[in-house]
Amino acid sequence: MLPSTTLVEFYRLALLLTGNIQDAEGALSAVLMAGERRLGDLRDQTHRAVWLAARLRQYCREPKPAPEPGNAPQLVRAEESGSLPEVLQTEASILAQHFKLLPEPERSALGLFYLELFTVEQIAGILEMGVEQLAETLARARTQLQGSLRSQSIPA
Repeated sequence: MLPSTTLVEFYRLALLLTGNIQDAEGALSAVLMAGERRLGDLRDQTHRAVWLAARLRQYCREPKPAPEPGNAPQLVRAEESGSLPEVLQTEASILAQHFKLLPEPERSALGLFYLELFTVEQIAGILEMGVEQLAETLARARTQLQGSLRSQSIPA
């Protein structure tokens, strides 16, 4: 099992990849259930974290049917989400929306990099690219995210 602080980081990655809370919760829930079925293969903590990040990225990129109303998984308790000041919740939501506008693999590269759970080599492996290509992808992602944040224009 992953420590709860690590699960929070993976939730943040899911939020950055999907752009909204409901999709992030659904993605993390589905990937954790898939991981439960593979516990024997995922005994090493590093291998488990790399597998989880790669599977979460893959899951977030797959087309999914619209969820039924009221059936969203509840991975974040109401009292926990209420503990952040409203301004920080709003800023996190805006950042997730801007991240969602980034193309792949830039979105995943930047999200994984800012998690600070993986080495550069591990991130490159998750994204199936070389370290030099990852550096170029991260530079592009930062430039695109900065441009998006400056423009503050988010499509509905």
